[in-house]
Amino acid sequence: MHTLNSAQSSPEGALIATALIRDQLERRPYVILGVVAGVGLVVGGALSSPMVQGLARFGAKYAIEAAARKLGEIVAVKTDE
Repeated sequence: MHTLNSAQSSPEGALIATALIRDQLERRPYVILGVVAGVGLVVGGALSSPMVQGLARFGAKYAIEAAARKLGEIVAVKTDE
């Protein structure tokens, strides 16, 4: 399992972040697809529809909760070591 900490240099951190993203892509491809689609909508300026805005809010909330949960797991593992 890879973890990020502030003592790592940028290249090492980038490699670990890439490994984490690849791991999530293999384990949860539909979540990654949703995130990419959401980013594409934002970049494309398609957030004019209230339905799309609601879906984007829901996706962002889910992504933030998932990231917070994962960060909590990483911190828990680090403190147990």
